[in-house]
Amino acid sequence: MSEQSLPVKPGVDQPAAPPGRPGPSKNGEPARLRLIGGKTVLKEPAGAVLGPDDTGAVPSERPPQQPQERAGRMAVASGGYLRLRVRVDGRVLSVVDSQLVDSELVMPATLPGPYAYEVTRGDTLLHAETVPDIGEFRSFPAPGGEGELRGHHRYPMPSYEFAARVPVAAVTPDALPEIAVVLHRVKEPARARLRTGATLGAQFERELREIGRVEGIPVDVLPDQLRPR
Repeated sequence: MSEQSLPVKPGVDQPAAPPGRPGPSKNGEPARLRLIGGKTVLKEPAGAVLGPDDTGAVPSERPPQQPQERAGRMAVASGGYLRLRVRVDGRVLSVVDSQLVDSELVMPATLPGPYAYEVTRGDTLLHAETVPDIGEFRSFPAPGGEGELRGHHRYPMPSYEFAARVPVAAVTPDALPEIAVVLHRVKEPARARLRTGATLGAQFERELREIGRVEGIPVDVLPDQLRPR
């Protein structure tokens, strides 16, 4: 067997190899670039100064990266939103309370749920969203129960509540009498994407059935910050 010399660790009095540089391979040739994530890359040494990109701009001149838009959302309203507590008695809706929330309001691109609501002003859609199962009381079976205690039971509720949201910027004193909250039942999946501007009734006339609506937001249910002075 032919003898091969193995690499020897440098002594303490010998300078170490520069950091970030690829060391020699076993056969004495320079280390090759590695395939990482489907791309051939070689890590830059620490403290290296990056050169200009294809546009000729250096890193200090390049614009900051923008965050990608979340999947499944269509529009975002900043400045906070008003969370309305809406009570349903049969087919009669009423706004009984509200809460100011300091957060962005995201409107989805689709309506996958069994129910949906919209907040409108005239023919303009302010916000829309799906609503989980509402209007039913569900019980769980009792372990070892017999007769009526066996199986799941579902009862329609004569009254129930749900939350509707609307951008704060749209809740102005002159708009309060014209803002409407409409509750819909989704008869079949709305395959088309939700568009801003047009109401749900105009966009999905075949897929939705209106349960009820309330016209106008009472001033006395608004937070103090939004009440007209």
